[in-house]
Amino acid sequence: KSPLSLTPLRLLSLRGITPRAGSPFFKVFAMVSTMRRSSAAALCLAAYVGAVQPTIEQRIAEGECSQLGLLPEETFFPTSAQARPQISADLFDIKYGANYKVVISHKVKEQYVLTQCGQTAPSDSDVETLVPLASGYQRKRFTVPLSTASAGSTVQLGFLDSLGLWDRIKYITGYAVSPCWQKALSCGSKLEDAWGGNATLRAEQISSVDAYFMDCDYTGDCSKVRSQTNGVHVPTSED
Repeated sequence: KSPLSLTPLRLLSLRGITPRAGSPFFKVFAMVSTMRRSSAAALCLAAYVGAVQPTIEQRIAEGECSQLGLLPEETFFPTSAQARPQISADLFDIKYGANYKVVISHKVKEQYVLTQCGQTAPSDSDVETLVPLASGYQRKRFTVPLSTASAGSTVQLGFLDSLGLWDRIKYITGYAVSPCWQKALSCGSKLEDAWGGNATLRAEQISSVDAYFMDCDYTGDCSKVRSQTNGVHVPTSED
């Protein structure tokens, strides 16, 4: 059974949304919701950088989060609503619990446990039963839909643009070129450059968001992703 009617493109939203094209990886982290959508012209007016985030009660009222109790046989993710990355992806996989999902990133050897906001997070033993932690892998936890995120690459921004997630991305690379991202940059959303920028400020910016979407380096070394507590590897150009 499912207490909610979900489609594959609504993976982490608790109310209906308009399906949009984009990477299934970002859909799994689903920052799409009925809340705080904005156009390029409204980004500055939203004053998102430094803005007070809505409370869990407000998010529940808006339909973005849920405290709905589930019976043992119920789930937020019926089979018909589950993504199927095995069809088109080699570097990540997704497993579903009753009120959470686990993304397995094979390249960086990480598990991302994504719990629906308003729900009780699963214990380590619960996750271990669903997806045993393979040798050399580590586990990170997130509450979704994400409220804020940052992207370290222009490649990632293209997918986020397709999903219409401008208002959830707090800091972006200064090399962004699309109209919405250019507007955001003019409002103070520039992520300090890793090369020659203020390293202390950059670290503060990245740590202030729920998740930081990032790449491994050009040599294939993924240690920076693994060492970043809220770092999430996105294989945008590989998978």
